[in-house]
Amino acid sequence: MIQGRWIFRLQPQQGELFSSLLTRNAHAHASEAYRFTNLFWPGRAIWNRDVDRCGDKMWFSEVAGLLGMPSEQIAAMSLERYRLALDPDGSVQRGDLQLLLSAGVFHRVRRRHAVQYCPACLAEDRQPYFRRMWRLGFLTLCPKHGASLLDACTFCDAPIMPHRTLPGRLTLCQDCGTSLITATPPDMRAVSPSLLAMQHSLLTILNTGACPDPLGPWCDATAFQGVRTLIAVAAMPCVSNSFRASLALPHEQDFSGSDIQFEHARLIQRNALLETCVVMLADWPRSFRDVAGACGLTKRTFARARLPSELADEVRRLPDGLRRPRVWTSIINSPEQIRLRRVDPDAWRAVRALNLLAVCQPKQTRVTRRSTVGRPPIGPLRVTTT
Repeated sequence: MIQGRWIFRLQPQQGELFSSLLTRNAHAHASEAYRFTNLFWPGRAIWNRDVDRCGDKMWFSEVAGLLGMPSEQIAAMSLERYRLALDPDGSVQRGDLQLLLSAGVFHRVRRRHAVQYCPACLAEDRQPYFRRMWRLGFLTLCPKHGASLLDACTFCDAPIMPHRTLPGRLTLCQDCGTSLITATPPDMRAVSPSLLAMQHSLLTILNTGACPDPLGPWCDATAFQGVRTLIAVAAMPCVSNSFRASLALPHEQDFSGSDIQFEHARLIQRNALLETCVVMLADWPRSFRDVAGACGLTKRTFARARLPSELADEVRRLPDGLRRPRVWTSIINSPEQIRLRRVDPDAWRAVRALNLLAVCQPKQTRVTRRSTVGRPPIGPLRVTTT
């Protein structure tokens, strides 16, 4: 356990992200976040992973001791609380968590745009900081200002990585130095009032567990799974634009020929998917039935999804759909060749090569041979014409 406290101890702001607090305290000591954390935790892997998804309570206690505050307050700044709400059964230990933006960490670089920001919020802060809710994928509009969030530098389009900024430059792009405060949000074509209302409902459910205004058929935590399932179907390349056309929404170029995962998608793509979901939930379940009929959705479309009861009832009304048999039958390795692989690997490789050529070029000769290495012959060379 590290003893003592930091000389300058900046306390967390309202709704601040854990990595933002670490970075601000490093800058207060005129140091970069890398060097500052390595001074107190040498050799510890901190910035080569998504530190905000870390659930190490022992480490939270050490950080809290250095700041002179309760460890529970530090733990509340991480994304652990969101994980418990978005994945209550704990089925996701690693990998992407539904509706939470993925950072795509590669060594110390973020390959995806996981941190969003509102220029107006950063400009109003006496001490600028990054909010925890900006990591939520369904949040594309600022709840306070109603303007679109940004997920990258408007000049170089680099992902936002506050922990790589220099002291005193938290609100500047770590790659090109462009100010994030003066950035202009793009002109989003979404139905802003309806989308803002859906975001408010999801945030209310996330913070309190329930919402007085139902979101389609849902008013509790099942809304997350329901919304995520509808988004997954709306993002399917084969039905995405017909999906939008059946809801009288304009064609979306970003969906053409690409398989979009919501947690990896950029802001404009997520905004369009949420727009589709908002319009569908506004007239539930009639709009879902119309879309299912127009796009040819079947029960097989939702075969791998975990469906809330209200959505499961609608899926049961759909046709069964076609099921393709996926039985794998080896045409290369017969039982005799499997035995040959154990007895004589070199002979097996030669026979397997001939059989692969025979499969690629029909009416070739397929060969099987029994090993004679180190033991009496157990069978002759057999030639089979196919």
